[in-house]
Amino acid sequence: MDRWLDNIVADRGEGSRAAKVVRARPRDLEEGCTTIDDEWIVERATYDGPGRCNRLYPSYANPRLVAGASVADDVLKCALKPIVAADYARPVSEAQLNRLRAAFPLGVCDYSRPGIGQSITRATWQRF
Repeated sequence: MDRWLDNIVADRGEGSRAAKVVRARPRDLEEGCTTIDDEWIVERATYDGPGRCNRLYPSYANPRLVAGASVADDVLKCALKPIVAADYARPVSEAQLNRLRAAFPLGVCDYSRPGIGQSITRATWQRF
């Protein structure tokens, strides 16, 4: 990461910040994982896809992911929406809906919207 950031600072060429970030990436920087025997596996990380890294280090869902949250897990307080049967992958009975409404009288998280008070931080690493 230090080399990458140093390369960005040193880049005096033309182009957007995004272009400079891409251009500054060290050529030997690769995404992957390490085995217990210290073997480096070059492999792009995915949530639940195929590959040796996913077999060695599987990801598991949590209630927020199942409810539709992003893997970024960047919503601290979610906006709410009414409980609607069509939102569920499997059929939900009226009795089940009533239990959900009793448990969550104000609604459930709507992860298609930004969190309450959520904003993009512009100050962190501003010079990059």
